[in-house]
Amino acid sequence: MTTEAASDTFPVVWDDPADAERCWRFSAEHMPSAVTPLEFELGTQRFLEGFGWGMVPRPFNYYIYFTFGGPTSPPPPPATPDSVREAGRGWREEVLPEVLRHTAHYRETDFASMTNEQLAEEVERLPDVRFRSGQLHTMAVRPHWEGMSLLIEAYKELTGGAELAALRLVQGHPNKSFESAERLWFVSRAAAAIPLVAGRLHAMETGTALETLAALREEPAAASFVAAFDGYLEEYGWRSNAGFGTPTWNEDPAVPFLLLRSYLQTEGYDPREEQRRLIEERESAVRETMARLDGEGRARLQDVLEAACSVAPMLEDHNFFIDQRLACMPRRLVLAAAARLALRKPRDVFFLRSAELCAALRGENTGLDALTTQRREEFAHWCTVTPPAFIGARPPEMPAQQDRPALPDGTPGELRGTGASAGVTRGPARILTSLGEAERLRPGDVLVTSVTQPAWTPLFAVARAVVTEVGGMLSHTAVASREFGIPAVVAVPGATRLLRDGQLIEVDGSAGIVRVIQ
Repeated sequence: MTTEAASDTFPVVWDDPADAERCWRFSAEHMPSAVTPLEFELGTQRFLEGFGWGMVPRPFNYYIYFTFGGPTSPPPPPATPDSVREAGRGWREEVLPEVLRHTAHYRETDFASMTNEQLAEEVERLPDVRFRSGQLHTMAVRPHWEGMSLLIEAYKELTGGAELAALRLVQGHPNKSFESAERLWFVSRAAAAIPLVAGRLHAMETGTALETLAALREEPAAASFVAAFDGYLEEYGWRSNAGFGTPTWNEDPAVPFLLLRSYLQTEGYDPREEQRRLIEERESAVRETMARLDGEGRARLQDVLEAACSVAPMLEDHNFFIDQRLACMPRRLVLAAAARLALRKPRDVFFLRSAELCAALRGENTGLDALTTQRREEFAHWCTVTPPAFIGARPPEMPAQQDRPALPDGTPGELRGTGASAGVTRGPARILTSLGEAERLRPGDVLVTSVTQPAWTPLFAVARAVVTEVGGMLSHTAVASREFGIPAVVAVPGATRLLRDGQLIEVDGSAGIVRVIQ
């Protein structure tokens, strides 16, 4: 075992000295938060290995880094419109049904009635399910990437247009992420129809969401609203603000409850009208584009477009079914196991390793409170530290880093990134470091954050625009922004540091520019 000071604040302990000779990357886009030991072993490690991309994930100071060199799947043949259409059929008829079978097991099994040995066996089986989930993940996301890439390539070649214009031809197709926000909006309409509920939501003070909800549960006049909200949680609440080690919205519904207030304050928004507008824009863009092409060009673009449309919803649908529901529902198993251990804090079970949890269930491990307390304190410390982008060996080619100076007070300036959703708008910057701060976002604000995950989707109905520090044209932020019809600029280095909360900014999602107005 050797120790290397990757930085003054991020020393690294190498269990295998050979690992120090490899380059390990931190992915702020996909795994931005620290993770607990059990979350890594039961939620993340085998899932990433299942992708078939040769990823080797490791936790360092509770953050996940990865290198390459693990087993890989055979590379797929070059994508064609027919192969993309076939993959779309495979998702609907084969992959999704399998995902739903795994999900049903963790949703419906009565883990509380199992013996300790049965619980231990279920815990030991979970990594295999997560590995298969990783395989299914790749079977969902690869066709989406391929379909969109074929569309962009054909559009640019045939019309000379930009990527955003190409992606406009597939906007407005229903998907589960948009549906989750739409259903929450419907719940907000149920709240608006009951003066007692609407009044309590408007008067709710910071940090009192759960208390307000508990009080409404005791009010007979609020019964229909409570039933609608609970129905939403049962269907869409199997997600968390961070990951597998964090309570789901079913366990802690503060975020969706707070969003109801924001929806009540959002004037003139109706997701049904928004969806109709996106469809009309899409159909108009398709007609205009086809009219500019000759017969051969129209035939080629139509073929590619039909293939792309067949997989357009798959990115956000896989986020809902695989990355959220199937990832979070095994918490029912882990929490049932935790109930047998008599921990002072049951959720501290996530600070155990899987072998320690199974040994404890079999009566082979005691004194867990001291161990989990130590790790919880370590975890809290590392959550305050920004992990470096790389550790170990330097990457072969380090991208050029341009350190932008902080913007002086009152001085207009520009930040540049990647335009991910077209349009230009202005609003106050609202800098959120986590989804737990969602109540700070008000209608008309520009959401500025490091990265958005699928659980952030309902916020897009409130925000006027979105700015993130990482992401690409096909990232969740980009896709969700286009489906909500709001401008977005992604990959803006240091946005949360260079912009001030409340500062008036202009977001040009077409040019990829964020301008400081005030």
